[in-house]
Amino acid sequence: MTRDEILAMPAGRELDQLIDERFFGREFTTFPMGNCYHDGRRWVRSHNYSTDISDAWEVVEKLGDLFAVRKTPKGYIGHVITDKNEEAITCNSAPEAICKVALLVILEVKPDESN
Repeated sequence: MTRDEILAMPAGRELDQLIDERFFGREFTTFPMGNCYHDGRRWVRSHNYSTDISDAWEVVEKLGDLFAVRKTPKGYIGHVITDKNEEAITCNSAPEAICKVALLVILEVKPDESN
């Protein structure tokens, strides 16, 4: 997956699935009840990271202190500084910005997994 593909994704199930798989490294599957991941003991319903700020907070906690999100007249800007780069992107909501920045960090850290 490329930077442009990540930025073009709408908030929703597909973005949430990528957070489970690539950011948290969780085994992921789809059941009739919705997206789920395995927590080592059982299948757990996935969170709505890209649409619910309380779920997105789990992503923020893993990103650490170098992450910030702020509201501007053009939308929400997610900002993170890594060892190699500084990312700032504008999205329609704070949860969406949080998720996209997290995936961009993973893309930078593990560029060989960008397919």
